[in-house]
Amino acid sequence: MEATHVEDNSKKVRNTRGKTKMLKIHSRTWEEREEVIFDGGAAVGPTRQRVKDLTNFIGTIGRDSDFITLMYTNWKAVPKQMKKQIWKFINSKFILPKSSKPWVMTGVQGAWKQVQFRKLIAYWSIPAVKAMCVVNSENRKKQQCRHKMEPINFASVRVDLHEKEENKEEPNQAEMFVATQNGLKGKAPDVET
Repeated sequence: MEATHVEDNSKKVRNTRGKTKMLKIHSRTWEEREEVIFDGGAAVGPTRQRVKDLTNFIGTIGRDSDFITLMYTNWKAVPKQMKKQIWKFINSKFILPKSSKPWVMTGVQGAWKQVQFRKLIAYWSIPAVKAMCVVNSENRKKQQCRHKMEPINFASVRVDLHEKEENKEEPNQAEMFVATQNGLKGKAPDVET
């Protein structure tokens, strides 16, 4: 008997997370909606997970061409009626105060802008923009004290610090700076900071 040798030329497929679809939230009924608490115009609770769920859900709406097509060249051109439908749909999945609308719609706008990648590539190819990018890159290299937080907004950090204070005073800039320099998982800031 002759043994045949078969080479396995298949590439290893790396398991990646892929785009967030938030299918469980999309399938929520009106009765299953969860409340999100806002403070200072930004989502802060009642849990960080709920804030992340809302943020990720907003991203799925902004990237979905069923809600906003790519035919609009800027956010101001998107019809008000379309924006109202988006706001209504998000409210059908979360209980949100009316005052949260600017924050929510800014999130939708940000996600929608991400899908405008081709236009961005064309924009980056303009010589004046290339020069501006070089200057910005050099300025970024000069920064010494960048914050080291996870994707947690400053409003959440401020609320956490506010709750820890005995007299419930608002944290000052120095306290906010130290809190955002502690980094991931509470690591101490570096010596230079």
